[in-house]
Amino acid sequence: MLKNRGFTLVELMVVMAALGGVALLVTKLGKDSLNIQNEAIISNDYNDLVRETHFFLSNLKACKVSLAGTHFQASASASPIKNLELWSSDSKGATRLKKRFAKGEKFGSLQIEDVSLQIDPEPPTQNASDIKKTTAVVKISLVRLKTKNPLVDIEHSINLNYSTNQAEDKSTIIDCDSISDSKETAKVWCGMIQNPCGNEIIQAVAIGKYENGKFTGIFQPSTMMDGKICTGALNHPATFTPCTSSHD
Repeated sequence: MLKNRGFTLVELMVVMAALGGVALLVTKLGKDSLNIQNEAIISNDYNDLVRETHFFLSNLKACKVSLAGTHFQASASASPIKNLELWSSDSKGATRLKKRFAKGEKFGSLQIEDVSLQIDPEPPTQNASDIKKTTAVVKISLVRLKTKNPLVDIEHSINLNYSTNQAEDKSTIIDCDSISDSKETAKVWCGMIQNPCGNEIIQAVAIGKYENGKFTGIFQPSTMMDGKICTGALNHPATFTPCTSSHD
């Protein structure tokens, strides 16, 4: 008659090692799955923020209530104006309603590190008019996250009307001017465009003229890619449709 015998110490150690290996594998698979999920969430939130930024800043009323009254020195305009706040406006473009983009504000899984305005360091030659025009770039910088694809700063070009006090060397933004002569609000496009500095097709949000499959204007790549990305296109192949805002 066979007698029951227990496991030897060596056998127990082998079993424990095998279980430990399985547990380690399961933990790694779970961690990898979580990382992939987090990357997807961050990527989606970033794409939404890119689209919302272009939508927002192409609205001249919101642009005006956010930037009107901002002072800068034309002689020192090479330095960006930092810590700006971008607000939605009422229907007349006279009153701030809701803060949309500013330092410390969150957008999904993302957090804004700074909103800055880089004014053209060489404003147009002053003429007899008290109102001058210049160009500027609004930049939204994000708190850096550990992601596979680094999140680039979001940039949007705008035209500004401003006045200058020569005695004090102080200029003041009056309002924003349309990049289109025929529309108050520029059309914002979403879709795919051939990289002007390469051959790849990339996803982008764009503002400009799109006709017969050709686009001319500025665009923001939705995701980072290897290689050089140009942000200006001249009659370049694209497949765009009008963007829709998640806040509409």
